[in-house]
Amino acid sequence: MVSRVTKASTLRKLAKAAHKIHADLTVEEAYVTATDKSIGRGHGLLQNRSLTPKQRAKIEQQLEGDQQFLECAQEYKSSLSSCVD
Repeated sequence: MVSRVTKASTLRKLAKAAHKIHADLTVEEAYVTATDKSIGRGHGLLQNRSLTPKQRAKIEQQLEGDQQFLECAQEYKSSLSSCVD
């Protein structure tokens, strides 16, 4: 039979783990929001017809990196969410 102390300790550990997952999701959501805004700004800049080829390439490279980060962040978020379910 499991003692009450052991149950309390286990529940405390589970609560800490749930809190950490929640904190991770909150931070990740902030990163996703910032990246999404960056992507929007990048698309807006690309519509500027006076960009040099070098400027355009740099913006496109940044957009590609932001989009890759966004995909990874969304995969990470969904993997954390599945742990909670």
